[in-house]
This record gives sequence, C-alpha cells and structure tokens, in this order.
Amino acid sequence: ELQVYRETALPYPFPQVVEGETDPDKVVLAQEWNVGRVGFIMPDCITQRTLVEPATMLGTGSNPPGSWDQKQWLKDRLVAAGAEGKELVFLCITPTWVTSSVPGSYGFWFLDEREELANFIRDTEGVPSVVLVAGDLHRSLIDDGVATDYSTGGGLGMA
Repeated sequence: ELQVYRETALPYPFPQVVEGETDPDKVVLAQEWNVGRVGFIMPDCITQRTLVEPATMLGTGSNPPGSWDQKQWLKDRLVAAGAEGKELVFLCITPTWVTSSVPGSYGFWFLDEREELANFIRDTEGVPSVVLVAGDLHRSLIDDGVATDYSTGGGLGMA
C-alpha cells in the first residue's frame, strides 16, 4: 500500500512534493538524502515501471502516460551532487539493474534504460563516484562496477 509507505518511510521529503506537487496519487516513492559529503539517491523503480515500449523502470514523463520524468530527475540529481561537492553517491536501486539480459528474464526488458544510465554516469562531467546498492526481499548486492558495467564498450568504473 503506497499510503502506508508514505506514512512510515524515511523522513525525507519526496522530490515531487518539494517541487510543488499536491496530488498524493501522483507522488512516486523516490527519495534523496545526504550524510555529510555523501549523497543517497533512491529512485522508485516500481510504481511507474512499464513494459510498454520503450520499457522503463523509472518513468519518462510520457511513458507511462502522465508519469513523472523520474529518469531526468535522477540524471539531474547526479550532476547536482557533483556541483554540491558530494564525493560519493550511493545509488539505491532495485535488482533490475543487475538481473540477467537473457530474453525472457525480468532485466531483459530494461536493457536500453540501464545502458543509457550507465553511459550517463560514465560520460557526464561532474558526476561524482557512484556506488550501486541494489536489493529487495529476494536479493541484494553492493558493487563497484566490476560486475555491473552495462555502459557501451565498458569503462563505467563506479567507486
């Protein structure tokens, strides 16, 4: 139940509320917080997820229709973290990032989005070091990019 999460989750404001959204049904469960010079970004990879092509785990503003452009928010926050002097960002994401790329597997649907984000992190000037933290009730991991470099041609090099 989304309402329960909203009432009991981490005490950090939802980004859309900060941006002025007042309709609780349009607020996804993304959160961001800082501890000193370390940032934590936790996108919501569930509530806007769709397999309608192009499949997305984040939502793009137009897919699914009426969604929040969480993918752009994530990119903007990674760049802003560098500009704010963050030395490290923990990207807390579902295992969708690290699941198999074999057709029929769950992760297969999001290969393009995963590659796009990996390329963005690797190629964008000013993005601080990123540590991927992926997990849910079934599986969790922390990786420095050795096992999760999905950027085109390699070289993602997470911290």
